[in-house]
Amino acid sequence: MPVRRERPRRAAGSLEGHALKRLAILLCAGYGTRMGEAGRRGPKALLPVAGRPLIDPLMEELAALPGLDAVHLVSNRLWAGRFRRWARRWRPRLASAGRRLVVHDDGTARRAERRGAVVDLDLAVRRAGVPEGGALVAGSDNLFLFPLAPLWASFLSTGRDLLLAVREDDAEARARSTLLELGSDDHVVRVDDAVHGTTRQAAGRRRGAAREAGERTAPDMIQARRQPVQETRVASPGWVSPALYCLTSKTLGEVSDYLKAGGDADSLGAFVADLARRRPVWAHRASGRRLHVGTPAAYRAARKLLEGPGADPSAGS
Repeated sequence: MPVRRERPRRAAGSLEGHALKRLAILLCAGYGTRMGEAGRRGPKALLPVAGRPLIDPLMEELAALPGLDAVHLVSNRLWAGRFRRWARRWRPRLASAGRRLVVHDDGTARRAERRGAVVDLDLAVRRAGVPEGGALVAGSDNLFLFPLAPLWASFLSTGRDLLLAVREDDAEARARSTLLELGSDDHVVRVDDAVHGTTRQAAGRRRGAAREAGERTAPDMIQARRQPVQETRVASPGWVSPALYCLTSKTLGEVSDYLKAGGDADSLGAFVADLARRRPVWAHRASGRRLHVGTPAAYRAARKLLEGPGADPSAGS
């Protein structure tokens, strides 16, 4: 009887020698309400830091990643024109490497209409099509002072869903972050989306009321499909996940179902927390610093660090 050999895991970037479609999806449709006057003047991603827009260092990284086919940026209608003007400067450089830059308008023009980051991710996936090779998904309010190429290389070689993990030793910053509990092999044991915890508790109260009424809610159906992951837990103090992930085509194809099942429309952290409860997810530990530019104080601190003593201390106030 012939011996059956197990087929090796296929990397996220190949299919019988054929290069798979891979994207970067940048979610920039927020209204910057926590940024004060700076947020009212324009999109957070285009705020100047060290003489260039906040999002440009991320674009520099994306431009250098191998095998990336296109960058899809989702804006709101209020700031879409500014992003399209910004995109004109980047398109020639990306085009020289055979890549496209597409700006999407999510149709909202004021905060009261805001749809949420996960809805905008779904919009980008539906318009671009689910990329067979997966996608790098990122928010617009982080500056990474380290290269992203190792994260991308790990994603391409393993074909796994990967969350970027960075050290955050400041207790106040951790309270505003998505916390990670990691296993010994960097398997993600648990994701705690601290920022949106109140939202999820409120959703839980609504589901509780539905259950009392005898209804079976869509999140209950998701819970019924979840399989517990057996993992020896190890202490992982200080590790947080900023909004930057490498997601497989399978995961990207499930975003719509997650939303239809009542998932948090605004929290990427809640989405990856749900993902980690349903199937294995891994972390990529970065040895470097990230700056979360989510408040005027954080913006001033980033400018002071990167521009030196001459930075305008009133910027973003």
